[in-house]
Amino acid sequence: MNPKDSVHLLFFSSSVPSLGTNELFTVLQSNYSNVNIKRAHLTDYIKGTPVEKWLTPKLLLSSNWPLIHLSDILRLLTLWKFGGIYLDLDIVVTKSLENLKNFAGAQDDERIANGVMGFDQDRLGHRLVEECLTELMKDFRGDLWAHNGPDIVTKVIQKQCNLKSVAHMINSSSCKGFQVFHPSVFYPIPYQEWERYFYEDLDGQTLDLIRKSKIIHVWNKLSKWEPVTDKSPYSAVAKQFCPHVFEKCKSRF
Repeated sequence: MNPKDSVHLLFFSSSVPSLGTNELFTVLQSNYSNVNIKRAHLTDYIKGTPVEKWLTPKLLLSSNWPLIHLSDILRLLTLWKFGGIYLDLDIVVTKSLENLKNFAGAQDDERIANGVMGFDQDRLGHRLVEECLTELMKDFRGDLWAHNGPDIVTKVIQKQCNLKSVAHMINSSSCKGFQVFHPSVFYPIPYQEWERYFYEDLDGQTLDLIRKSKIIHVWNKLSKWEPVTDKSPYSAVAKQFCPHVFEKCKSRF
């Protein structure tokens, strides 16, 4: 859906990718000329950045969810370094994201999610993502799942918009150049109803919500062991928008 955009898949694993993972990498790069897969070394990646001295093994070991919280940190750091749009891996893009800059999506009326967000390299975007990193370093919590991700982003954007309620931020001019999208745009099915992506859509309501969104997010934390059946909404979307990878993965997509 976004053939003009350069897509970079970053991974920080110190181990060698499995044969299955390498096969998927080959499928991606042989079918999509704009996809770049890059392996980064954490120590080198954080050099010369605001988190260089702060992000230590001791900090990560203090977290109940070290990999999740490392991901929260690295997505913000990547946007600080390069600008652009960050996307979680458990999403499927169904519409063009062209011309989107400095934005995020509301998860509900109280929280801005960090699974899809854009911070441009302009003055506004760089300032906001740097504020997110500053807030994160000041108030890191290893005992709260969402604190270092969605909650940090929400706090910074509340300040930008001078609004407490996320519901009031949606498409509001008060956010002064930053756009908060309605949950239906990136998170059409809330996490409490994640199973709707995987069960047959007998009344068509799930697919109707999906058609109106730009992205679907399938809540991997909850759905990762759920097989993708042929009649599920997720299967229908994957076949249409990720045909080559879906053909390779099928029920493991």
